[in-house]
Amino acid sequence: MAETLLTRQHDGQTIAAAVGSVVVVTLDESPTTGYAWAPLAADEALALVGSDFALPAQAGVGGGGQRTLRFEVRQRGKHLLQLVLVRPWEGEAGAVDRFSVTVQATPG
Repeated sequence: MAETLLTRQHDGQTIAAAVGSVVVVTLDESPTTGYAWAPLAADEALALVGSDFALPAQAGVGGGGQRTLRFEVRQRGKHLLQLVLVRPWEGEAGAVDRFSVTVQATPG
């Protein structure tokens, strides 16, 4: 399955991805603060199929790492993928950072 890899530098851009492929977003995160990256809204066209967190090899206690979220492209068209860095109990109003890309989904 083809993957499109995105990082902070892709924020605000439009990217192309085929239906059936996976859009992989990797962003810095520090879970000990309570903040974690999460999709702003569920969308059938871009289904969240995985999320994991990895610490760098030299990370100390309480150190930050990277959150990787995986979205399967399920429908053709233009779809907005929005993520927020938020404490789950605070909701969107408590977001301290945002990331978004427009996914132009083409036939697989």
